[in-house]
Amino acid sequence: MTESALPSQERPLTVSELNATVDELLQEAMPAVWVEGELTKDMRPWGSSGHYYFELKDGGATVSAVMWRAATRNLPPGVQFDKGMSVVVFGHVSIYAPRGQYQIQVQRVLPKGVGAAEEALRRLKEKLLALGFFSPERKRPLPAYPRRVAVVTSASGAAVHDCIKVFQKNWPAHDVVIVPVRVQGEGADRQIADAIRRIGQLQKSEQLECDAVVVGRGGGSSEDLAAFNSELVAQAIFESPVPVISAVGHQIDFSIADLVADHRAATPTEAAELLTQNWSRAESDLIDFRARLPAALLKRVELTRARLSALVNRKSLVRPLEAIHARQQRIDELNQRLTVATLQTIARHRQRVVAMAGRLDALSPLQVLARGYSLTQDESGRLLRDASKVRVGDRLTSRLHRGRVISIATEISDVGGVQE
Repeated sequence: MTESALPSQERPLTVSELNATVDELLQEAMPAVWVEGELTKDMRPWGSSGHYYFELKDGGATVSAVMWRAATRNLPPGVQFDKGMSVVVFGHVSIYAPRGQYQIQVQRVLPKGVGAAEEALRRLKEKLLALGFFSPERKRPLPAYPRRVAVVTSASGAAVHDCIKVFQKNWPAHDVVIVPVRVQGEGADRQIADAIRRIGQLQKSEQLECDAVVVGRGGGSSEDLAAFNSELVAQAIFESPVPVISAVGHQIDFSIADLVADHRAATPTEAAELLTQNWSRAESDLIDFRARLPAALLKRVELTRARLSALVNRKSLVRPLEAIHARQQRIDELNQRLTVATLQTIARHRQRVVAMAGRLDALSPLQVLARGYSLTQDESGRLLRDASKVRVGDRLTSRLHRGRVISIATEISDVGGVQE
């Protein structure tokens, strides 16, 4: 296809743009994935970087994988991952842009046959993924200017106090509703789920208008975060009529709550920043506008005054009839020119008619008769051109220039002689 054959509104993508677009689509479509395969080589850190680059294979395919140094702390202690070992990795799919090659960015690597808790968590993620809990299409945008936010977390933790400080700093007019719950230990998941459902019920009944819900805690170990990997919490977030931000702080891995929620924040404090950023920016803009408003208004007044002055001094406003008189004079001039042109045209056509009449008169048979010629007709009115057509005794009519003469043929002659 030539460049001219491309639709005018279409611009070809560069290779970098194509890879970036595919990377976004992959990360949206597969925010979390578990993959089982066999290591093609020993899994060891690469040089001084501490990153792991390796490949997984099965009977018919191979896929590249990378585990960044920060994620290597999740490796199970005392386990050597050698070539040929069957493993299960957890992470998300992305594109390595320089080569346009997709790879798995791994957060966790487990030998096949892991403990019951890890296996249960993997199965739960697979179940929720199949049910559409992680689907990007169902995730809702955050409200641009929320007025009331509910925070479901521990009332005694430092995270809630930091969260409140951010709300008060960025927009004191915010109404923050703290819903205290246990965030770890037995029954914590049920309390969190019940709190989210209660907020949704109050919203539907219009007893409590809420624009967003923050669910989270200040961090902890994998065991401490177990409540946020609960199916109860996932179901409550999924069914919430209010947009939910999951803010399970400081964890390296994504919790199920992170994957189901409409948005994820690293900490409750970051969630507060996300919800107040537009208010904070709007306040800054208002301060800037207030500082610039007097100068802008003065400039507008001066511009309007200058335009008004220009209008006042316009000739059309000072002497409004002058333009009318000028146009009337122009009309008179055009009328005079039209009259002269019409008379000239008539005279020119009259001359042509006279000339044509003269030419027609010169060709008239009457002019021939005026020169002494005559026209002779027989009794039937036929014009005679040949004497042989006449007999002695025929009555003939001759037309002269003036009048007619009737005669009887007594003698007929032609060029050769006379007939009796």
